[in-house]
Amino acid sequence: NFFFSVPVKKKYLFYSHFAKKQFEEHYKKQKEQNMVLQMSPYGFLKKLVKPDSAVQKEYILFFGRLSLYKGIDDLLQAMPAVFREFPDEQLIIAGKKVHGFDIDDEIVNNYRNNITVLDKHIPNDELATLIQGAKFIVCPYKDATQSGVLMTAFGLNTPVIATNVGSFPEFIGHNVNGLLVPPNDPAKLA
Repeated sequence: NFFFSVPVKKKYLFYSHFAKKQFEEHYKKQKEQNMVLQMSPYGFLKKLVKPDSAVQKEYILFFGRLSLYKGIDDLLQAMPAVFREFPDEQLIIAGKKVHGFDIDDEIVNNYRNNITVLDKHIPNDELATLIQGAKFIVCPYKDATQSGVLMTAFGLNTPVIATNVGSFPEFIGHNVNGLLVPPNDPAKLA
């Protein structure tokens, strides 16, 4: 048996230019070839829903893991202003809470006719139906590198309002397929 040793050069792939830049700033000594393989919309979910024309857009949707960095606190602080202007508006927050994270029950209880929290794992078919019924998805993240939530929303042609953090500006064209707002600013988010 002959074994050949071939030198392997390390390469790193990133899902966004933002993630690549962060890596290169943190690991300045790494001289490997770094490449961006941008995420694409998750179009497979279209197979799980009705044709778009058969769906009524009914609510604002936040979905994904419920954790502090996702800015749910900013979203809840923004919603009273939204409800003052649009008293019948609905918000659905769907996803499983991470250990140690709690949602502000005071705001949720004050607007229990407007806010629904689905604290559970959302299976793909249910998630696809929720996204398809949403007017838009909201991603009020405090920071992010890239987002599967964003690509999932785009896979179902649903616009996104997101904070101007991480790779969101690479994928969201302001007033094209969504809106970008400053992070940690409930008034501008509203």
